[in-house]
Amino acid sequence: MTFGYLVVEGTHDVASTGRLLRTFGLRRVKLLKDLQPFWKPLVPPTFPFKDDLLKRIPVPAFFEGADHSVAVDSAVGIARLVPALEETLAQLGSARSELRSIGMFLDADWSKKPSDAFDELKATLEFFGVVMPAAPGMVAQGSIRTGIYIFPDNQSSGTLETLLDECALAAYPGLRAAGRNLVDGINRAQLTRDDLQELAAPSGEVKAAMGCISSVLKPMRAIQNSIEDNRWVSDETLTLANVQSVKNFLEQLLLQ
Repeated sequence: MTFGYLVVEGTHDVASTGRLLRTFGLRRVKLLKDLQPFWKPLVPPTFPFKDDLLKRIPVPAFFEGADHSVAVDSAVGIARLVPALEETLAQLGSARSELRSIGMFLDADWSKKPSDAFDELKATLEFFGVVMPAAPGMVAQGSIRTGIYIFPDNQSSGTLETLLDECALAAYPGLRAAGRNLVDGINRAQLTRDDLQELAAPSGEVKAAMGCISSVLKPMRAIQNSIEDNRWVSDETLTLANVQSVKNFLEQLLLQ
């Protein structure tokens, strides 16, 4: 069994990455008794975590196939990507030498180019002794494979939702148009500045439109449930160049 670790920004990234891993035949591990012993140091032994009833339990999603076991960890924000990796390596202790892959997924920051964000992360990770590839979307080969993928395509400003918007156009064109029309038709004069704060962000409108689609497909459910169960990743979308790019990155990083 080979072990790979991915750290991503949030729960939507976990769902999207996990859905792509399923196309390789990896299944999500649901029961602790089925989890590889290698990963058990990452599972908090008690609840509530650090005595905080409101705190999310910091446990990765685990996916497993016949020969590969992958942990996908939500850092809950871009600033926590490197600390999350550090904490995981510390929890694994000497067993960290068994890791064969380490990868990061993040959104492109609207205030800087993806290449600049990559250079900053690369320098930080190399300081901790992790050898990194030359550019985002590439995989460094060696005793341990490493890579950083920056949504939507390692070159353009945007987010995971930018990629999901492409998927929606292919799989749910009618719903996508309806969601866009709803967001475009909002009477913003009836909303306060606080109401509009997140919508006014650079990716706010596309995120709102994607939320409209998921609310139809999974009423009153979080969008990650729709990503996991509906056709965001499907025959209609796996042929898209940007989706294929993410899938190829995962294959090179984790499965070769």
